Amino acid sequence: MASFASGKPHCAMTPDPHLDGLLAHAVRRPDVFIRVTAALARHQAAASAARAREGRSLGPVDGLRVSWKDLFDIEGTATTCGSRLTTRQPARADAAAVARLAAAGAVCIGKTNLSEFAFNGLGTNPNFGTPRNPVFPRSEDRLCGGSSSGAAAAVALGLCELAIGTDTSGSVRVPAALCGLLGFRASGHRYPQAGLWTLSPTLDTIGLISGQMAWIRAVDEALTDIADRDEPCRGPYEAPQFLLDVDPHLEPAVSAALVRFAEALRDAGYRVEHAPHAHLAAVQTLFDKHGTLVGYEALDSIGHQVARGQTALLDSRVGERLHEAQRRLTPTALETLHAERLSLMHRQEQLSENVVFLAATTPMPAPRMGELASARHFHAHNRRILSLTMPASFLDMPAISVPIGRDEEGAPIGAQMSVPQGRDRFLLHLAASLENDGLFTVSSSPDDHTASQTPSAQCFARL
Repeated sequence: MASFASGKPHCAMTPDPHLDGLLAHAVRRPDVFIRVTAALARHQAAASAARAREGRSLGPVDGLRVSWKDLFDIEGTATTCGSRLTTRQPARADAAAVARLAAAGAVCIGKTNLSEFAFNGLGTNPNFGTPRNPVFPRSEDRLCGGSSSGAAAAVALGLCELAIGTDTSGSVRVPAALCGLLGFRASGHRYPQAGLWTLSPTLDTIGLISGQMAWIRAVDEALTDIADRDEPCRGPYEAPQFLLDVDPHLEPAVSAALVRFAEALRDAGYRVEHAPHAHLAAVQTLFDKHGTLVGYEALDSIGHQVARGQTALLDSRVGERLHEAQRRLTPTALETLHAERLSLMHRQEQLSENVVFLAATTPMPAPRMGELASARHFHAHNRRILSLTMPASFLDMPAISVPIGRDEEGAPIGAQMSVPQGRDRFLLHLAASLENDGLFTVSSSPDDHTASQTPSAQCFARL
C-alpha cells in the first residue's frame, strides 16, 4: 500500500462531509485514536465509492470503516504499542491483516489506543490517556476495559463500524462487554499475524469488535485464508447445546441478566443445561499454583524494557506485573503450563461439536477510574475482570461476547459463548442466528449499510 503518512491525498477526491466529520471527531479523541489516518481513509473511501457507482463492489467489506489497535503495522505510521518506549520509525509495510482488509475495500480510519503493551484488562494508559466508556457521561469516569480499550470506544462512538484488536486474556471480549458491543476472539492463527506485535506468542490472537454480526462475519471471511476456512453451511447445523455456568462471584445484576438470557434461549427452543465449566476451574487452579502463561511470556516480549533501566517511561502497573511474573517463575512452571494446556485442549476436542459454554463475560460491569487508585486495587480489579475470559484464551477457544442487558445504572452486561478450538464458524453462525431472533441486540450502532447481509437463523435446526 502506498504511504499516506504525509497527510497529502494522492488523487483528486470528491469531499465526503460525513467521513470528514467522523475524522474530525476522531482527531478530537486522542484518548481513543493514537493516530488518525485521514488521508488514507479519504483515498480508500473515494475508491470504494467509485467502485459502487460503477457496479464493481469488492463485496460486503468494501467501504466498511475500520480501525486497528496500535499493535498492527500500517505503512508510513509508527506502531507504538501504547508505549513511550517503542520506536517511532514508520512501518515499511502493512501488517498482513491490514493488507488483506485493504484489498477487500475496507476504509482505515486510524490506529486505536490500548493498555500499554496490551498488558492489562482495564484499558488504562498513562501515556496516551485512558479512554472513557462512551456509554456513560464523561463525568462518570467509567472505563472501557482492555486492553483493546480504544477499539471498543471507537465503535461505541460510531467512528467506525468495526474495530480490529487483539485478545490474549480477554482483551477484545472484555471491552466489548463493558461497552455493550459484540466482541469475537478467533482461534489462534485463524487470521494472518505477520506485522502484528505480540505480547504472548502462545495466546495472542486477533479479535473483532462491532455492533452487528454481519460486519464481524464479513471481516472474518475476508481475513481467513481460503485453505483454512471451515466448510460453508450446506444445511442446518446440529442444534447447539448450551452449558450454563453461573459463577457464584458474579455481581447480582450480572447474574440476573445471565439467567434471563438463558431463559430466553430456552423459550426460543434451545437446550440449556446448568453445568459447571470444569475447564474454568482447572485453568484457575493452574494459574494459582504456577502463575500465568501470559505473565511469563511478557517477560520475554517486554521484560527487556525493565532490564534496560527504562522503568521511568513504563506504566508502573506494567512494571509491577512483570516483577510479579519474575518472582513466581520457576524452572518447571512454563513446562507444566504448556503440558497441562495441551492436555486440557485435547479433552475439549472430545466434546460433541454442538456444545457451547455459556457464562458471563465479566463478573461486574465497567469499573470507575477512582476504584483503581492503589496498586492493590488495580491488580485485584484486573484479575477479576479477566477471570472469566482467561480460560478460553488459555485453551485457544473461539469465544464471543454479546450484550444481554444493563444494570440499574445503565452499565452494559455481556454474556460469553465459547466453543473448542477451531469451531469458529459454528460459533459465528450461532451468534448471527441469536441476533436474528432478537435474543440480543446492540442498543446503538453506526449506520446500517450491510443489514441485508445478516445471516438467516435457518442455519440452525431447533429441538
